[in-house]
Amino acid sequence: RSVARASFEPLGRSLERSVARASFEPLGDSLERSVARASFEPLARSLERSVARASFEPLCSSLERSVARASFEPLGGVAAGSTGEHPQHVRQLMCSRRCFGRWRGNARSAAGASPLCGGGDPSGSAFGCCCCQYPPLPATGVRSVRGLNARCRPRVLKPTGGRMVMFMSSMPAVGYGALKPREGLGALGAGGHQAGSAPPVGSQDDKKPLTTVAPGETSEYKRIALEAAEHQVCVDLFLTTSGHIDLSSLAPLPRTTGGDIQHYHPFNFHLDAAQLYNDLHWTVVRPQGLEAVMRVRCSHGLSVSNYSGAFCKRTPTDLDLPVVDCNKAFLVTLKHDDKLTDGGEACVQCALLYTTTTGERRIRVHTLALTCTSILGNLFRSADLDVQLSTYVAQVAGSLFQGSSALATLRDQQLGKCVATLFAYRKFCATTSSTGQLILPEALKLLPLYTLALQKSIALRSDTPADERVAFLSQQLSKSAAHSVPALYPRMFALHLLGSEADSPAEAVTASSPMPQLIALSSDKLDADGRTGIFLLENGREMFIWVGRHAPASLVQALFNVETVEDVQSSSTVLVQNNTPISGKVNALVNEIRRQRCSLMRLRVVKRADPCETAFFSMLAEDRSAAGMSYVEFLCYVHRQIQNKFV
Repeated sequence: RSVARASFEPLGRSLERSVARASFEPLGDSLERSVARASFEPLARSLERSVARASFEPLCSSLERSVARASFEPLGGVAAGSTGEHPQHVRQLMCSRRCFGRWRGNARSAAGASPLCGGGDPSGSAFGCCCCQYPPLPATGVRSVRGLNARCRPRVLKPTGGRMVMFMSSMPAVGYGALKPREGLGALGAGGHQAGSAPPVGSQDDKKPLTTVAPGETSEYKRIALEAAEHQVCVDLFLTTSGHIDLSSLAPLPRTTGGDIQHYHPFNFHLDAAQLYNDLHWTVVRPQGLEAVMRVRCSHGLSVSNYSGAFCKRTPTDLDLPVVDCNKAFLVTLKHDDKLTDGGEACVQCALLYTTTTGERRIRVHTLALTCTSILGNLFRSADLDVQLSTYVAQVAGSLFQGSSALATLRDQQLGKCVATLFAYRKFCATTSSTGQLILPEALKLLPLYTLALQKSIALRSDTPADERVAFLSQQLSKSAAHSVPALYPRMFALHLLGSEADSPAEAVTASSPMPQLIALSSDKLDADGRTGIFLLENGREMFIWVGRHAPASLVQALFNVETVEDVQSSSTVLVQNNTPISGKVNALVNEIRRQRCSLMRLRVVKRADPCETAFFSMLAEDRSAAGMSYVEFLCYVHRQIQNKFV
């Protein structure tokens, strides 16, 4: 009863008196020695009995507050270890808690130093630990030791393999795997561009190689990733950040082990909590295979040239996949080794050996037979635009991850490929047409539009922060061709037109019914003569609802439960569901899009002059912007380039 009535501070004083008035630091050492000798559960029971049978959870919370807000996780790491010698990384975990007070300049904690920590300056700020060589912690702020955590967990899972989900909100800055802000990312760049972003288009910095992965800084995480893949451990990153985190250094962890990167930037709990929960839930429950090995074989005349995706490749022929799930896709590039027979068949076979979540070992084999032809027109008629665009993205990602090309160079390369493809069709398949006319093959008629969208996308736009670029490219490498296209050229629907239909809310949009008509990504379509419409735009990662300045008040009330457009706030306004027909149709459309994407994508409601409106208009690929020319101008430019090749 006295414990229940008194605050923890008097309890702390009574604990100190009961332990011969010793400081709290020796008490922490004795607790750790007790944990090292006995299992954690009996210690919890003894602590409960000694503190008036109080529950252990409040004691844990009070211990955390008393030890300079240190987390209880390092103590748990000590409890998991057995008696005797500990590995170096375990000693670092044991030391991190005991050194925390001295990093904060606590002279009292320094007086009770642990034998693991050795000597030091007990005055406080200049103290450093001899076993882990951690630098002094500043008096303000707390720095992350996530690098050490990433190193230890795969070793814990070594006997069984498994999945490791890492949540991060700041850059690892202390101990093993500590990262430093890249030059030019911690402040404004030399050209005056914002921190964490690339220079503007056309500047001198834009023409320099953009090294998104620095080998000197990522070698530790590459070693961790290879070790995790060897132990059949998959790593997923959930990043709830508001600033630069140097994702390019951390990206090898999921990219090598078959994991995912979920990047919520800038993180807003009100808008992102539901998506974070659903992404985590889907990561665990979705269909997936474990300890997988994949191999692609080809018939005579063909061979595998390159692979793209999230995997570990130890041998020239096999892909090691600690985890492979239903959302993963792999891009395989083939090349000619010998002459193919006209009219014959070329075969490609993919074999996947994996273990189900119930422990059953299975093999899945897919075989594809393709007809060979010597007629170039047949090749253009059978072309797959989505796969071609995915190939372009994979090539861009490979160049950026290696740091071998600048953004301007990559944009020119993609433009050159588009021009070369259309020139070949114009020269060999449309010789009877006038040279002054732009001729596009039916299967590739959207190639110029998608090429322009790629140049304006996060992958190649110069004003994109480095972390967002790495997250976008990493996600694109693992997406199927059908899912990668909307990320470059999003889909847009006119929501105000749904109310004119006579369908009931339940029949508006379902998995079997067709989607509403798509709207071209141009500001001319946004009711420029009054802006009375409401539009939904989705790119596979997030959704925007743009509300026109003069949208009907009744429609705004039915969708967002606010009186007027002026009451719409992107940071708080959400889509509501009520009994009105338009609300039912819009919610059905949103749910169907989320079902197709297998993700509860963040939904932001923006209006005219809203801060988030810039992000919405940056995805209108057909408009002229700082990222590039308009679609009409781009078509004229491509046509001139094709004509110049005939000269």
